[in-house]
Amino acid sequence: MKGVKSMKIVRNDLMKVIPIVGLSQKKAADEKENNGFKSIVDEMFIMKNLVNEEGFSPSFSYKLMKDNGKIHTYLNVIDHDTVQKRVRHAVYEDLGGCRFSDGSLKLSDENVTAFIVSSADYFSLNFDLGSEEISKLFALIGSNEKLLYNVTVQERVDNEEVKNQLLSMIYGEEYTATNESQEKMAPLWKSFFTEAELKSLEEKAKQVKDGYQAVRNGWAKVKGFVKRTPVAEMVDLDEQEKQRELPHKTEKQKAKAKHFAEVQIMFLLWTENDKKKDQFQRALERWAAELQGDTIITVSRFEPDMKKIEKGYIDPTQPLMMLYRRELVPLMWMPTPDQFGKEIYHEQKLKTEIADNMLTDVLGSLPFARHFNTREFIAFPPYDTRQQLDDRVKTMLLSGGQGGGKTTFIINQIIETFALRAKSREEWRKHAKSVVAFDVADGEMFREIMRYIPDWLQDRVIFLNHADFENPVQVGFHDLLKLNRETLKRTGYETEIANMDTQMLLDTIGDDSKVQAIEVHLMGALQASYAAGEGNIIDAIKILRDETYRKQIFHKLDRKKHVMIRVALANYQKEYMKDSATILKTIDNRILQVMNYDDLTNSITQPHMEEIDFWKWTMGDENGPYLVLIFLPSGSLQETTFNYLFAHYFLKLWKLMKFRDIINEDDRPETLIIVDEIHQIMNHKVVVDIFPSLFKEPRKYRFRYVMSLHGLSSIQGTKKKETIESIKNNRCNFGFFVGGEEMFNEFRALMEPYDSNDFNHLANLEYCALFSVMVNKKSQVFLGRLLEPPSMRMEPCRELDLMEFRNIKNRFGRPVDEVRGKRVEIIEKVYDFSVFDDEEKEGEKGCNIHEESLGKVNMLI
Repeated sequence: MKGVKSMKIVRNDLMKVIPIVGLSQKKAADEKENNGFKSIVDEMFIMKNLVNEEGFSPSFSYKLMKDNGKIHTYLNVIDHDTVQKRVRHAVYEDLGGCRFSDGSLKLSDENVTAFIVSSADYFSLNFDLGSEEISKLFALIGSNEKLLYNVTVQERVDNEEVKNQLLSMIYGEEYTATNESQEKMAPLWKSFFTEAELKSLEEKAKQVKDGYQAVRNGWAKVKGFVKRTPVAEMVDLDEQEKQRELPHKTEKQKAKAKHFAEVQIMFLLWTENDKKKDQFQRALERWAAELQGDTIITVSRFEPDMKKIEKGYIDPTQPLMMLYRRELVPLMWMPTPDQFGKEIYHEQKLKTEIADNMLTDVLGSLPFARHFNTREFIAFPPYDTRQQLDDRVKTMLLSGGQGGGKTTFIINQIIETFALRAKSREEWRKHAKSVVAFDVADGEMFREIMRYIPDWLQDRVIFLNHADFENPVQVGFHDLLKLNRETLKRTGYETEIANMDTQMLLDTIGDDSKVQAIEVHLMGALQASYAAGEGNIIDAIKILRDETYRKQIFHKLDRKKHVMIRVALANYQKEYMKDSATILKTIDNRILQVMNYDDLTNSITQPHMEEIDFWKWTMGDENGPYLVLIFLPSGSLQETTFNYLFAHYFLKLWKLMKFRDIINEDDRPETLIIVDEIHQIMNHKVVVDIFPSLFKEPRKYRFRYVMSLHGLSSIQGTKKKETIESIKNNRCNFGFFVGGEEMFNEFRALMEPYDSNDFNHLANLEYCALFSVMVNKKSQVFLGRLLEPPSMRMEPCRELDLMEFRNIKNRFGRPVDEVRGKRVEIIEKVYDFSVFDDEEKEGEKGCNIHEESLGKVNMLI
């Protein structure tokens, strides 16, 4: 239908409509009682009057865009406060709860195929068709494809003329208000309707809406029955109208009924797949066939004007449809998550708000999540005051099952703390902090981190690779001793180290017996070894078994500084002379169990390597902080080896932290300590003993512990209760991921207002977690989306596969043959192998005879 169009162009604003799950509005699928009309459809026909400019009608555009597997909703609405306010309210009513944000939609003309839908003006669409039928078209679109559904509506400024044109369909000539003679009706209509039916049809047409529908019904009657059907057998129009239940009782409803709009319906498909284009067009034509009702709808391809579509304008060069407002209802599909699930982009109604200064990702902040709804970064903010730093370095517990996102969280914390997003050395120096992290799995976590370390920072990375069995890393407490002797100028620390080391060895082999030979003599030998020897278990065995060496160590010990160690050696010497066999047998029964684990003894029996200095690595130096990566592959290492090494490094870091009391509080640098799966070393008494203190002491030393723990069941006895009380009293930070039910239920009171239902709902969300973190002297409790992996937001510096990573040679290791050779030399010296001398010779002789016999057999063959 040709009509007068509004040529004036007024700027449209683009709004993004975001459904919110959890708002207690009516269901979005429910339509208003007003004959099934949607609120937004009503508003389309009020805009012209609100703008109130003669000869002008604003355009309105409704868009659904599927991109990356998600359907997003947009509106183009005239820049007019009242109109926009009413539109927002109407959409809110229709969707059952939503929010609006400024939209941004840039449409590419690459690989796009555009379809436009058109029909005859004077026949009715099937307005009983469910609007959700459009969803079937979106279901065809893959994650690497895009689809835009665009409906642009502009009310006619000349509704009376449109009404006259419609009524002219009844008459054989142009209709005017004074030309209503029955004699001038078209013969075609006369042949199918009685005079009374035509009069009824004419009266209904004067009401425009009813008349418009009546014309369509009449035309359907003509098409359906043709001349072969007697008029008497035709359905009475009045009765038909009653069955359709279109009362329109109020004046407001009648006023609305006198409006028509020009409409353009477009689908834009982005795909390189020609078969998909044809498949989509066939599906679109099937949808159009269901929509067409009494008219004929066609689907054709066209060249789109992207700018007009983006701005929500009618394109006068393309086909238009003239629609009555009820016909718009099936076109206005407003999808909601309740109806169509995760495919619809939506937000969650949140119980809490997040502090504004946490919504940042500037260098110096530590992003770890995204706002559930806005996708803004959520971070531990940069600090300017001591209080802000105190908040930031609180211990954090992570709890969740495999695949819940803990590893990605840890990777991001390491990358952000060590400032790997910095573009220069100067920028890095300004923001980076030292990090010590454990990878106790297959190495995938560290491999990913190493991909983002630039060449100009390689000198700040310390990699202790315990998967490099050819070059084992030396493990010991010598750097702690050095710190005590040179910085603290004190002695006696050897006793504490020896006691701790002995306890770890016994816990590693599961021995909790209390015998004098171990608690007194082995510990005394380890003390002497740390004080005057090489400081390792093999050296302690040599002290116990080699009397000559024992005397050498005794005389090396300082008479004043090491008096108690000298007493212990003197007492041992007396016991040794009385009954050396019993003492040594008791010690061997324990220690030889440890010595059977080659991987372990290769590390703990080495002489100290001066380059290994955890104090320097955690403090940093004049060139900046360090990144220390301790790789303990639990699958490759012997279980005993893994268990001891993990506990050793953990306790060493704890002791180093405590030594920071020699530094002014303001000079203590922030250091991140990542301990993944700490429950794996809860069999160590020395670890369990300090565990409750992990939630109160690190803060003052500026150690920021982030630990993952499956549950508290691994902590036994009174220490479990003490740990729970310490966590509650000191209010540590939390990250609860899917699978962390036990921990969440234990500390649910600290996560209010979130409850068990909220936690269980995490299973229905993609990579989300419940967090509680201290910021601004207040616990910020919230539901957040996990920050995506670095591969989705950063460019890697190199490619590195897992095998390349695991084969990286230790900078701080010695060749295994050298290590074993020295150990065997000591063992052969302190243990008596003479009993087997004759047997070894006989064995060698027997081997020679056997080889000789084989040679003869080979010659015969």
